[in-house]
Amino acid sequence: MIEKGNKKIINAWTFYDWANSVYPLVVTTAIFPIFYQGITTLEMSDGSTSNLVSFFGYTLPSPSLYSYVVGASFLIVSILSPILGGLADYWGNKKFFLKLFCYIGALSCGSLYFFNTEHIELSMLSVFMASIGFWGSLVYYNAYLPEIAEPEDHDRISAKGFSLGYLGSSILLIINLACIMNPGWFFDITARANELMLITPELSLQEATENATGFFKGRLSRLAFVSVAVWWIGFAQYTLSVLPHNKKPKDGDKVSIWKGLQEIKKVWDQIQDLQQVTGAAGSIIDGVQPGNDSAPRKSQTTPDQKSTENSNMA
Repeated sequence: MIEKGNKKIINAWTFYDWANSVYPLVVTTAIFPIFYQGITTLEMSDGSTSNLVSFFGYTLPSPSLYSYVVGASFLIVSILSPILGGLADYWGNKKFFLKLFCYIGALSCGSLYFFNTEHIELSMLSVFMASIGFWGSLVYYNAYLPEIAEPEDHDRISAKGFSLGYLGSSILLIINLACIMNPGWFFDITARANELMLITPELSLQEATENATGFFKGRLSRLAFVSVAVWWIGFAQYTLSVLPHNKKPKDGDKVSIWKGLQEIKKVWDQIQDLQQVTGAAGSIIDGVQPGNDSAPRKSQTTPDQKSTENSNMA
């Protein structure tokens, strides 16, 4: 049985925030969106730009592709979490799944170093798996809290974890941004610019220098993804080494994959109820909303019709 209130265990639990918070800040918020936009945007011969990419034969804007891939990862996590949560409880091995998703997320993050628009499908797989790894690990990370601390301590311990997460991720972000903004610290920009002018004689020195600087900034951005992977896996070792295995339920406890499926059904039913409530609320709001002449008047459509119209407008 896990001892509640053990300071060493609680400190190890909060330290995972220090380890994994670099992903949402450094990758998904600060560096990867700019890198992704730059690498998927092409300058056309007429001076315009295009962000269209071909993904499994479908042509779509790169921002839309990114949203679809991340959204799909959320869907997978929402489906798998209740099922794998039931299995983790049944086997008494939350830490195994925490470690598994941690490694999936971190290694996928590191593989973004090889992001290439010529192999966009494989490159977006890294984005997809990094998101699944991060959010999946949080499922089991958060599930530990009720087992290691009393309910009255949850807010205080969670706040400590958030604080460590913000501090750690900010430190790595500042380091990476400083490196990216100063590629001359690590590379010979002048030599690269001279090489470019030899290859393309029509380039001016200023243009060649700008191209060389952009090239090295891109390389340092890629290395930032690797730094996130190393930071995430490296600091997670303290958490993984100290956190105990959760207790396996007694034989009489009904904890299995079927419980996870029941949780999915329960959430689906709640979504359906929420859709009905929001649809009815929209009908009422439209019915009492002032018309163009600013005079209140009765809606001329039925609630069902109005709900349909609202859905089409959305």
